[in-house]
Amino acid sequence: LSDGKYMAYPNNMHENRVVQLTKRFFDGCRTIQYYIPSESYPPADNHRVRAISSISANLNDVDYIKDKIDKAMMSKSWLVLVFHKIGEGSDSMWCTENDLKAIADYAINSGAYIMNYAEVMESSVVNTNLGNISKSLDGIIDIQNSLIGGAGV
Repeated sequence: LSDGKYMAYPNNMHENRVVQLTKRFFDGCRTIQYYIPSESYPPADNHRVRAISSISANLNDVDYIKDKIDKAMMSKSWLVLVFHKIGEGSDSMWCTENDLKAIADYAINSGAYIMNYAEVMESSVVNTNLGNISKSLDGIIDIQNSLIGGAGV
């Protein structure tokens, strides 16, 4: 998630003792929380940044994600989307290239600021060491592909 300053919890393991340990080594951490659709901006907890994962035809279809983008824009929140594998596959870890393109096109056309995790975490709104909050964003869409060498957005 950028230069070793940030991490994603493996297998969604983010109980308190793990979070306390990560605070010693990382500036921020991303987790998956299916029951909370988007993250506040700035995040409520830099070491428990909430994301939606396993975007796929058999779990969260394109219309579901478009709805989440619309809600993030209306609530001025940060929507973190995680894609594990891009291409054709049969399990919930896969998102087709066509679905990824449809989601990315929708996010772009929504007028949202599209930033990666590090850009958001290092922005003046999140990083209080940089001074006062300088601007308010209409919404942020963060599309992550955790598969090394995967499709870029």
